[in-house]
Amino acid sequence: MSPDASDGGTSYELGMKFQSTTDGYIKAIRYYKAPSDSGTHQGRIWSSAGALLASVNFTNETASGWQQQALGTPLNI
Repeated sequence: MSPDASDGGTSYELGMKFQSTTDGYIKAIRYYKAPSDSGTHQGRIWSSAGALLASVNFTNETASGWQQQALGTPLNI
């Protein structure tokens, strides 16, 4: 993620751990954008072992609110 001026310009990578009870696909990544957040943003999905499974650069973002970007190839889980 890009720096946010409200926190001194520090970059963060935040996430959440989840486990699916059924097989399926992840087709997109979402995040919430604050009005003060600017710059470029990237979403990533990591395995529990730390391997990068998928990533996407966000494009055509709105000024704030939920942002969603489709993965180039759905991730089988």
